[in-house]
Amino acid sequence: MGALCSCGTGEKLSTEYVKPKLPIVLESNNNQTSDLHKSTTNIHSSEEILNDTLQTEIIKAIDEHVATIPSAYQTERDRIVNEMRHSESGTYLGLVYADYPDVNGPEVNKMAHRLVASNDVKQRLIDQIDKRIDPIFLSRTSTWNPSSSETARPMIRVFIEKNVNNAFNHLKLD
Repeated sequence: MGALCSCGTGEKLSTEYVKPKLPIVLESNNNQTSDLHKSTTNIHSSEEILNDTLQTEIIKAIDEHVATIPSAYQTERDRIVNEMRHSESGTYLGLVYADYPDVNGPEVNKMAHRLVASNDVKQRLIDQIDKRIDPIFLSRTSTWNPSSSETARPMIRVFIEKNVNNAFNHLKLD
């Protein structure tokens, strides 16, 4: 569905149909029958590409990973504290065990948070999910020509990236 636009100059008003800008993938198939040249164009919308099955699989994979982050965070925090405690110099990455948790507790928490929610961790998760949903995507686009499939793939990647970033931005640790 589009919107109507009243555009014009002076006294004349014109009404034209304005199409919404939805991400689409165009697929052209040229066929020749006898002497007639026939061309058909298939349009694949983002809703068709990112169907419920694919979206559900992506969200499920993100949720599975995010559910493991609090325990990974606790493990990293404990590891940092143990490194401080067992360090020969009495410090670990500039943190002194004698000052824990009163003075440097928040810094230990920040370090642990950075380790479990870094950009590198996000990127690895995005790559894992991308690989995990690849068979679903390939089966959905198996009848498409290769250029259409290649054009559609980045839409899915962007969907994964946005949802991973959103999940990580709403992480509550501590």
